[in-house]
Amino acid sequence: MLAVPELSECVYTPCFCEENVWKLCESISKRHQLKQCHVVFVSNDNESIPIFKSKSGDQMLDHLTVWDYHVFLIYSPTESEPLVYDFDTLLAFPCKLVDYIKLSLQTERYLQPKHRRMFRVIKAEDYLKKFSSDRSRMRREDGTWIKQPPSYPCILAEDGKSNLNDLISMSMERCDIGMVFDFTTFQSFFMNRVIC
Repeated sequence: MLAVPELSECVYTPCFCEENVWKLCESISKRHQLKQCHVVFVSNDNESIPIFKSKSGDQMLDHLTVWDYHVFLIYSPTESEPLVYDFDTLLAFPCKLVDYIKLSLQTERYLQPKHRRMFRVIKAEDYLKKFSSDRSRMRREDGTWIKQPPSYPCILAEDGKSNLNDLISMSMERCDIGMVFDFTTFQSFFMNRVIC
């Protein structure tokens, strides 16, 4: 079983899901358990993706939130079902991937093309090494914050260049970190890893 702190003990800043997950990876890495973990970016070319059962979602619409992107972690041991660690869901922490797909992602059948989701899946070990953000995405043109940032320093690569926007992009030409899937192939990638 993955050794993860209780949700209340995790490092968390609202609206900084990519950093929350990076900090979770950092915590897991101290126990040498990252090998079976993947980080998942959800977005599309329109940066408009629906996620249900969100803490910030509309109660009248099954707690629906339409975000520009979202990030969560999947733990997929070969001997049991994959688990999702999402800081912003009303579902359990963790919850089974099959439940997360059914309740949070739901079906693509009724979505307009502009809301169809793509998934960038990154090995957690790679994410811990390669993720870099100067938090400029959360600043207005006048330099003020859209949302209050984390209290700790920016997570930056050695060259100081931010790659958050590249990771949100679902173009492998723009960013070759991880693999990009549509909704169907995303499900297959993880569900086929379970040995029944």
